[in-house]
Amino acid sequence: MPFGFPPRFTESRTFHLSEDELLVAVKSTFESLGWGYTVPSGNEFHTHISMSGWSWGEALTAKLLPDGVIQVESKCHGPRPQIVDFGKNKQNVERFFAQLKHRIAQGPDSPFISASAHEPIAQATQPLPKSSRVAAIFIGCTLAIVLFATFLFLISAVIGLLTGHLYLLDRGGRGNGTLHGPWARIASGIILTFFAWIFVNVLRKRRRSRRSNRY
Repeated sequence: MPFGFPPRFTESRTFHLSEDELLVAVKSTFESLGWGYTVPSGNEFHTHISMSGWSWGEALTAKLLPDGVIQVESKCHGPRPQIVDFGKNKQNVERFFAQLKHRIAQGPDSPFISASAHEPIAQATQPLPKSSRVAAIFIGCTLAIVLFATFLFLISAVIGLLTGHLYLLDRGGRGNGTLHGPWARIASGIILTFFAWIFVNVLRKRRRSRRSNRY
């Protein structure tokens, strides 16, 4: 369950095919998955995947690199900010590679690959799917609850560190669970350290991702 701003997942795999064959296979993969796409350059494909029960939607990019390497990145991209993807980005990437492998295994005589070979790849564009309003409401409510609970947890930890009184929800959700004195400050320090660790790791991943995209 990756965290990030926005969360993302990237994976690269090598295929022993020519560049032209890989271009056709990638295009065929997008078409068979029903993912509308754009091709800003001859070796790069972009698509937006509609929102689901776990995400506002994702932007997926497939790049053809030298030596038969295909790099696929999926990251959350939608009308609302998201810090947890619930594994959706990894699922998108694995689904793409699974379908790509299947298309390649079918060989050049596959109906999808044969039809794609006669179309100009650089100009190919498919309409993007529409979003689901029900899914948007569900995701919005879920994220609002998660963000609000996280915010209260952080505020409680800060208060506990400063005052020595850490207020926690009990099993009944009545908020009667409280730690006092040194134990409250220790627990608050652990909580804040945990969130700080998550924040630092998110920043590191973003920097690494930006560096890799530059090259």
